[in-house]
Amino acid sequence: MDTEILDVAEIAKYLKLSTKKVYQLVKSREIPFKKIGGQYRFVRSDIDKWISQELPANELHEDKNSYSAASEPKELLKAASGIHDKLKRQLYIVAVISKELAKYKVKPVIVGGFAVEFYTMGGYNTADIDLVFADSELLGKVLLGFGFIKAGRHWIHKELDVYIEAPGSQLTKGESEHLAEVEIKGLSVYLLGVEDLIIDRLNALVHWKSTDERNWIKDLMLINYDKIDWAYVDGRSKEEKTESALLELKAEIKNAKNKL
Repeated sequence: MDTEILDVAEIAKYLKLSTKKVYQLVKSREIPFKKIGGQYRFVRSDIDKWISQELPANELHEDKNSYSAASEPKELLKAASGIHDKLKRQLYIVAVISKELAKYKVKPVIVGGFAVEFYTMGGYNTADIDLVFADSELLGKVLLGFGFIKAGRHWIHKELDVYIEAPGSQLTKGESEHLAEVEIKGLSVYLLGVEDLIIDRLNALVHWKSTDERNWIKDLMLINYDKIDWAYVDGRSKEEKTESALLELKAEIKNAKNKL
């Protein structure tokens, strides 16, 4: 048995997750870990077993257990292995999943770190894809049909090396009105608008004192400045009581643009 012991940084690299995501999994006790000398440690054989654990059959209704994606969508998904650019490959995977879910007249929306990675043109890097999708049971049905397995909160496709997290949730009306549609290989994928990503990160910066967000907010603003609905962002920042931070960052962005 492999008894190799890994620390947080090593297990994050092994799972292709951020260390922040590993700490979240530890906090929610979804990942097997041990605490040795006040530090979190992970037995690789335990982690491998956790990854390979499939979603128990009783967690889905019987009719959804029997679901299997048709051959055409499966072939589309297999084509992802031929896309070498990581960002494009993951967008394409979500686009194929979205095409299948469109049969039910619903669509998943990419949020979180992967959306930031898209809007910063790969500057931000994350290993997993966060999706907002109100019907987690339906999404689970489709992902199972595509060959994904469930490990904790993540859906994992080993061959494609992709991790999806999709807790049951839905967007607010304002967020739904600011989605970005991206076309890749003739398929569409939807992302949370850059405006709402800025608002989310402003909240983390101001209310949660997450200073790491500051540079990512500036990157989101600078790269996408001329495409942003600033009236919406300004209004939301007043509601969320983050206006002062936004004005300060705007001034820094203005100075940066003047130097270009």
